Amino acid sequence: MDLLNHNHSLFAFENRQIPELLSWIKTPSDLGYWAGNTFKEGLSPLIFSRHLARKDLTARMMVDAENRLLAYGEIVKMSSRLCSFCRIAIRPDARGSGLGKKFCGSLIEWVKSAQGHEEIMLNTLSSNHAALACYTGLGFKMISRKKRARLLDGIKQDIIKMNYIIRK
Repeated sequence: MDLLNHNHSLFAFENRQIPELLSWIKTPSDLGYWAGNTFKEGLSPLIFSRHLARKDLTARMMVDAENRLLAYGEIVKMSSRLCSFCRIAIRPDARGSGLGKKFCGSLIEWVKSAQGHEEIMLNTLSSNHAALACYTGLGFKMISRKKRARLLDGIKQDIIKMNYIIRK
């Protein structure tokens, strides 16, 4: 599957894609990397559809030519000048292809053109090297590190907080 040579646009996430997205979360570790502590009560299509109903959350996706979900991400409005990227996920068989960087770049462009925010924040685990490389490659800068802040797979992990300043 040559994903980078196709024109993939951002679309509003559709609830009918929930089963596909949740199928990517196979283990407690997958859930921890993807959602942090967001779904402590568990994750199901119903719980996730309730999550998507938040007024401060905009969910976006990329699909392929057959309308199969390729990437998912959330933009959470923190204030008029600040938003946060949350729960970025790339289809498992497309990871390592550069699609994550393309998708996150499209999210940045969407925020720049449609939202008027001045800054984008995000958190990732220090052990998530692929995510760190993706975000750094797009221009995100590390602004803080919370040592041993999240327990994942029995190991206390550091949380890296990053930001991206939108140039007007």
